[in-house]
Amino acid sequence: MTTTPRTTRRDFLRASAGLGLGTMVHPSPGLRPTLPRGDKKRLLVLGGTRFLGPRIVRSALDAGWDVTLFNRGKSNPTLFPDLETLIGDRNVSHDALKAGRWDAAVDTSGYIPHHVLEACEILKDRCEHYVFISTLSVYAESEGLLDESSPVGQVEPEKMDEFQVIADIRKYGMRYYGPLKALCEQAAESAMPGRVSNVRPGLIVGP
Repeated sequence: MTTTPRTTRRDFLRASAGLGLGTMVHPSPGLRPTLPRGDKKRLLVLGGTRFLGPRIVRSALDAGWDVTLFNRGKSNPTLFPDLETLIGDRNVSHDALKAGRWDAAVDTSGYIPHHVLEACEILKDRCEHYVFISTLSVYAESEGLLDESSPVGQVEPEKMDEFQVIADIRKYGMRYYGPLKALCEQAAESAMPGRVSNVRPGLIVGP
């Protein structure tokens, strides 16, 4: 059984500090780093206009990053009118990502393994680091305490063909949500080995 190491909050703080993304977990104005003029870091956000996305975008902008969005342009399309938005539907194609270079990418909208794999294959030569927003639900049922070595949930091979679009996850409810996220983590790491941070939060509420 393949397992994926868990990124703890402390690990993420350490990794994000190296990328200059510390404001994503420490939004206090007093802790925001100031980048030198003319030395803007470039961030790609896959999603960016719903739920967690807007907070990540605003924190990055406050920290001085140059932010590009990739989404369908359907959810809150006027939220960030001044930002470059690459239009694409993950159920169809990631081709819009073939132009551009970024220091880091944050994937807030990855649920299907082959979607994440396709994005990472396109970005691997033009993006330094990939941050995947996963979930604590990746872990398999266990009666003991969870740590980085705990097994993740599995998806039966015969079921994988059914998970071709995001809507299918909602049809099956939470049964496969976590295991599919675990496979997304593995897909990202396979395409960009050593350059992926998998963040496994519990409930995400408030700022």
